[in-house]
Amino acid sequence: MNATDFTVFTATYNRANKLSKVYESLCQQTNQNFEWIIIDDGSSDNTEDFIKKLLVKSRFQIKYVKQNNGGKHRAINKGVQMASGELFFIVDSDDHLLPNSLEIISKYWKQVSSNSQFAGVAGKKIFKNGNDVGDKLKTEILDCSIIERRYKFNINGDKAEAILTSVMKKHPFPDYPNENFCPEGLIWNRISLEKKIRFFDEAIYVCEYLEDGLSKNSIRNRKTNSNYTLLLYSELSKNKQVPLFFRLRAIVNFWRFSFSNGKSFNQKKMMLNNPAFGTILFPAGFFFHLKDYFFDKVKISQ
Repeated sequence: MNATDFTVFTATYNRANKLSKVYESLCQQTNQNFEWIIIDDGSSDNTEDFIKKLLVKSRFQIKYVKQNNGGKHRAINKGVQMASGELFFIVDSDDHLLPNSLEIISKYWKQVSSNSQFAGVAGKKIFKNGNDVGDKLKTEILDCSIIERRYKFNINGDKAEAILTSVMKKHPFPDYPNENFCPEGLIWNRISLEKKIRFFDEAIYVCEYLEDGLSKNSIRNRKTNSNYTLLLYSELSKNKQVPLFFRLRAIVNFWRFSFSNGKSFNQKKMMLNNPAFGTILFPAGFFFHLKDYFFDKVKISQ
């Protein structure tokens, strides 16, 4: 591998009390050939002071940048620009790694690194109690795209992907002003059109989904960041790796969240691969929009 095997990347926002867990897990890594890039997305807590202390005592390189609040996707774009590691590995600020995580990743990457069909490798995420996040692989190793893993092999749930930095540089997140949440699936789906991942059935990542985290607020984020949402579902509806049923469901979700977007009906319709067929599914999308609306009303009244 390269002079620096890994760029471990963390985007953080007001999580100074959580970052020590990430740092401690990096200190314990059996493979120390990495850099840690931290993009502070406009924190108002003592994150900056905490990182300054780490910069003095850390045995490994830490690159820290504080920017105006712009969302995780913009932080990732910045981190990718700064990265010097061969593989780019995202570790969220409320999660941490097992002591041999980077060593395990390196082992599997060496098996496929000479094959240009591969963009990276991915291992298992587990909860703090040791239970798997999502579905287990049916084999010890699975070589496929991220989309195929879910839709062809029916393995759902988050995995811990380490992706070639060169591939990440080729696929930056788009930038819609005034929207601060872009689903990471948009980029993973684009990478899936070109490259495969070696998935392996070993735990490398311990996660905790916090109440204020992105995963816990998925519906709200998709509503308030509708340009990204419509782009995600329009591209998914056109992706031939995705079975027809799920492409149709993507169209339904496209219309479901379209009511939060200011584009005209015709502008939205033209984002779909088959505008006429897409229009047929508009009533289903409207139904789910109403369901979301009344569910929100009930939550507010409670």
